[in-house]
Amino acid sequence: MKDLADWEFLYNNINGVHYFDIVNQFLSLGVKKENIKLLNYFTDEVKTMKDIINKSEVVFFTGGSAELSMKRILEKELLPEIKKRNIIIGSSAGAMIQLKEYFGSPDDEYPEFKYFEGLGLINDNFSIEVHYCSTKSQDESIEKVLKKGAKTVYGISNSGALIYKDNQVTVFGDVTIFN
Repeated sequence: MKDLADWEFLYNNINGVHYFDIVNQFLSLGVKKENIKLLNYFTDEVKTMKDIINKSEVVFFTGGSAELSMKRILEKELLPEIKKRNIIIGSSAGAMIQLKEYFGSPDDEYPEFKYFEGLGLINDNFSIEVHYCSTKSQDESIEKVLKKGAKTVYGISNSGALIYKDNQVTVFGDVTIFN
């Protein structure tokens, strides 16, 4: 997402491509629509963003560019507020950036395997491969991560999820576990 027009296309509350997918997940859990706030990097003041995060029970990181998400969170100095939250949810890149370190497997977004610094919200010896579908590139990347010393890599398909709570990982749906 490079500009306000992209944000509006993806997340506006009338016809944003991802807006209803995100909001409906929370509505189905009983969260009232007026309690769901999407932060807009391009228009929201930093103080407003921090106030919203501080009043939130749950923080949700969308997918997209992990590096851009990291840059923007750090630029706006939102990490201290985020760290105060008990429940943090992430989809795709939003899950990856929660780790102390994450990796990108070669694909359309990453021309080569690479490690990146994450937010450090989860500081455990495991990693994740999102959108896992057992491609050669993904499997080779997972092997590299395990050889570097990760205890476990979770290959999370588009129909899988994991919950990390009290230093324990619980998997749901289609998740392949590599040790």
